[in-house]
Amino acid sequence: NDANLRLGNLEAVLQYVGRSDSESIALLSNHMDEFIVIPDVIEENEVAEYFLDNIYECALPEELESYLDMCDFGSYLIKQHDGRFVMGGFVCMESGCSLEQIMGPEEQTEAQTMQL
Repeated sequence: NDANLRLGNLEAVLQYVGRSDSESIALLSNHMDEFIVIPDVIEENEVAEYFLDNIYECALPEELESYLDMCDFGSYLIKQHDGRFVMGGFVCMESGCSLEQIMGPEEQTEAQTMQL
């Protein structure tokens, strides 16, 4: 149901940020539109397929499928959107959004450090 999906997405975002305190939960729950959460993906090519279908809303013509390396494209998207895999899926930022804008400069540094 929709409430379970929202809760699952919030849990994924909390993992992405590396926080679970009540202040972060309240803050992030008000900024869920600034995150892209893709449940149940574990590979770069799945991220690329999701972006093509759901973010860019375009289908890749069959003639081009053999020319596009979906793993490389997924890796590019992950880097461009500061994304990372979390337990149960993948999370990244919407274009033009950053953790620093939401949580402040000290949280951006902590989240980036966790990614390394």
